[in-house]
Amino acid sequence: MTETSETGGTTSESRTNDEVWTVGATGRVGRGVTARLAARGLTVVPVGRSRERMVAAGAEAGLPEDAKVVVADSAERIADEIARERPRVVVNTMGAFATTAPVIARACMPGGHYVDRASDVVVVERLLALHDEAVRARAAGSQAHPPQPSRRPAMADPAV
Repeated sequence: MTETSETGGTTSESRTNDEVWTVGATGRVGRGVTARLAARGLTVVPVGRSRERMVAAGAEAGLPEDAKVVVADSAERIADEIARERPRVVVNTMGAFATTAPVIARACMPGGHYVDRASDVVVVERLLALHDEAVRARAAGSQAHPPQPSRRPAMADPAV
């Protein structure tokens, strides 16, 4: 599998690619989501802390041996990678949604889509609070600049 684990460079366009990233792809829910999306023929990219576990989860989901994985150890580092790579959809199954959802959802703007499985009132309120920001980002159109990734590298192969 190909690994993206260095945060660097910038993206000055609001373009997205056709990838669907599964954050927390090695967990029970993340493995199931990854498998179902892959079965539909989508370009699925597992995202998590352990390269080895993501490769195993990807193989279990039926992803090709050379499928891309993204290694990052925190919501902030995942957000950096999202801002740099611009996936079309990010599915967050990593949990701690009250803290991870706003960070990751904001990185998807403009043009990307964020999905999670939280039914927590606090999370929903925080995501709804991003509405005006998303509308402004969409209205800016081609002049929009996605959040710039930090210059710190994401972890290459952190211990789990």
